This record gives sequence, C-alpha cells and structure tokens, in this order.
Amino acid sequence: MADLKGLTISELASTMILGTLEKQMDLAIYNEAMKEHQKFDESVSHDEMKKELGLC
Repeated sequence: MADLKGLTISELASTMILGTLEKQMDLAIYNEAMKEHQKFDESVSHDEMKKELGLC
C-alpha cells in the first residue's frame, strides 16, 4: 500500500495513525454535543413545524 501512494512505511503509518486519532476526536466531540443536545432538546418534528407555520 505504501508503494501505491509513494510513501514510506513510516509516512503511511503516521498518516494512518493521525487519521484514526482525528476520527476518534471527532466522534468524542460529537458524542459530547449530542449529550448536551439531549439535555435541552427543543427539536420539533416536521409535522409540528408545518402546523406552527400554518402549512397543513
């Protein structure tokens, strides 16, 4: 795989590890944001919004 991308094994490993860490950090941030959202959830359904706007 390293040969296909023109990278050394070291460069490929580093790139893959950093990519994995970024994904893990993004997932942790998303999970925390969802916890906060669920604490103060004020979302409305599509049908509720249409009623509020007088569209049905």
